[in-house]
Amino acid sequence: MSLVDAPARKAAKLALLLLKRTCTYQRAGDPTENISTGAVTPNYTNATLRCALTRVKRDLVDGTLVRATDMMVLLDPISFETAYGAGAAPAQEDRIVIAGETLQTVRPLPVSGGEQWALHKVIVRR
Repeated sequence: MSLVDAPARKAAKLALLLLKRTCTYQRAGDPTENISTGAVTPNYTNATLRCALTRVKRDLVDGTLVRATDMMVLLDPISFETAYGAGAAPAQEDRIVIAGETLQTVRPLPVSGGEQWALHKVIVRR
């Protein structure tokens, strides 16, 4: 971690600690196909991460990709990297489960604090 990373990561960590919420992040992997039926089943790797659920800011709503009914999940980058490796970032194929509700990733918006991710913002949809 460089000196530039420290303040951004510290601020993100404090914000997530205040909310004390966890979620299950489901990272999409290679799907499996049943040869006899042709059915394709997605595979997910689950990890429990610290997170916060907020509303999407109006300036991000474009009516096409991001809708007014979408929400934003803030993910702790340290627990994300612990689960999925350094430099890993959320992807559009991933899902997030919060309080038993599965949310589909619409658009990941990682926030860099220098050399490392300071915070992962993910726009999600029910």
